[in-house]
Amino acid sequence: RFEILHKGEGQIIGSYIHMGGKISVAVLLDKEDQELADNLAMHIAANAPIYLTKEAIPLEEKEKETAIQLELMKGDPKLAGKPLEMLKKIVEGKVNKILFEAVLSEQTYLLDETKTVGQVLLEHGAKVLKMVRFQVGEGIEKRNDDFADEVMNQIK
Repeated sequence: RFEILHKGEGQIIGSYIHMGGKISVAVLLDKEDQELADNLAMHIAANAPIYLTKEAIPLEEKEKETAIQLELMKGDPKLAGKPLEMLKKIVEGKVNKILFEAVLSEQTYLLDETKTVGQVLLEHGAKVLKMVRFQVGEGIEKRNDDFADEVMNQIK
């Protein structure tokens, strides 16, 4: 797999390679700040965000997680008899918490745990335009061999 990042004027690409190449990250910033770009690449390698911002989370993903949380709540005796509006707020809070863990701008910044990545970007006046994270073995389906079938096919 590969990805091409196009760097424009005033932009910079930061990179980080972890564990001898088992995890590799490239991040494109809209501001020329190499240290920030490289630090963000290290953060992305460690925290594996999926989305840049919470607005980037697809509606289907939100609906799927909401359905899961509603199903989990049905069996919770502590929530029995609670008003519907309260249950909706609880579900919304749980869904946001789960999904925001996959959002780069909402994650706690690796190098300063008192801030989110979004706050660090704001302080530097920078914006992540694109991020790419590759991990060895990611996206490869494991081959499921059935030895008995293989032998039978060879006999035929």
